[in-house]
Amino acid sequence: MTRNTVKEKKKSKKENLKPDKEITTEKANSYLKMKKALKRINAKRIIIDAQDK
Repeated sequence: MTRNTVKEKKKSKKENLKPDKEITTEKANSYLKMKKALKRINAKRIIIDAQDK
């Protein structure tokens, strides 16, 4: 593949990654909620492990 086609492919990928802003904010919010939930779960796990020892 020539360098030119690679650049064109990268450009098209970047353009495809720009969906409607509403969708991205929804996804970002759900991702943040998931992260917080995971932190909470991990904290509980650590506390339980500490109690067992």
